[in-house]
Amino acid sequence: MSRTYVTYENLLEIEREHNPNYMIVFGGRNDGKSYAAKEKCLRDFFDHGAMFTYLRRYDIDIKSVDNRLYWADFTSGKKNKIMELSGKKWNDIDYEKGVFYLGLTADGKTERGPVIGYAHALSVAEKRYKSLQFPEVENVIYEEFCSADVMLYNEVKIFMNYISTINRGRRISVYMIGNTVSRHNAFFREWGLENIPKQKPGTVDIYNFREGDLDIVIACYYTSTKKENTMFFGSAAKMIQGGEWDSDEQPHLKYKEEEYEEVYRCIFMTDKLNRYLCRFMVRDDVGVWYVTAKTTDPKPNDRIISPEYVESMYYTNKFIPLNDIERKLFTFLEYGRICFGDNLTGTEFKRALKQLNVLIN
Repeated sequence: MSRTYVTYENLLEIEREHNPNYMIVFGGRNDGKSYAAKEKCLRDFFDHGAMFTYLRRYDIDIKSVDNRLYWADFTSGKKNKIMELSGKKWNDIDYEKGVFYLGLTADGKTERGPVIGYAHALSVAEKRYKSLQFPEVENVIYEEFCSADVMLYNEVKIFMNYISTINRGRRISVYMIGNTVSRHNAFFREWGLENIPKQKPGTVDIYNFREGDLDIVIACYYTSTKKENTMFFGSAAKMIQGGEWDSDEQPHLKYKEEEYEEVYRCIFMTDKLNRYLCRFMVRDDVGVWYVTAKTTDPKPNDRIISPEYVESMYYTNKFIPLNDIERKLFTFLEYGRICFGDNLTGTEFKRALKQLNVLIN
């Protein structure tokens, strides 16, 4: 299945074909992901009164000015999408204290209409919303769920509890919107979305899970769009426009790999999706760690470092040395003497070390 610029019709097509409980929509910036999800929510409201919640990670992300601007792409330009969908009855969306309203703006003044949705912060969800009822809410948009920074502690569990608060046993639609910032993501890991690192732009992958008597369907839509480049260049342009995973320039081996002697190797795993082969390489008595993506399963006698438990004699949950050789070699990791097979591997390896705190100081 090949797709390009994201539209409301794309989401409907995926829903009609697969009926997912969760739709993960990720890709480059400005390719229509958020617009399509917002249009779906507005159409559902005008069609049968269904409300939505706009979910962000932190309380600071749902400030009034930011949330009003969230709908700017529906009101700016030659075509006002709100007027089109409302039959010209409304032309704006107003926001105050966590509540979205339809609005009619003229001469700089806005007449408020009915409530259409709410803005919530996941960081305070268990304290602020747990005891509340949202019977009219049928759609949830979790914006920017992909993050290169540290996510909330137990974020997936908090998120699932939040969804439980909203649905109260009903069937709702959940749209998780993210840019291709980092594949090192708790949702990908805990939900076992194993093909995410290999999925191609413009495709939809479907995951089916059985939870008790329930069948759970997750649709992962990796968007793809080709736009004329007017402002962006370098590696950032590949992520912003082409949807490639975000990466920074990383150090690489000075010479060809075969010119080095491998003296030690181990495997660092954050989960099944993110595995790294770490080899200590020496050339002319100078040693360096060389990290590449690990694409095959570990063998029984492999040395494994992972925050997730692995049943092996040679496993530790951090870079804890098991002998004097490791004690010396792991010190070079602290010194930053590391090269990488490619920029994406290096970027995500460093993010994992930072987020998981697996180095021993």
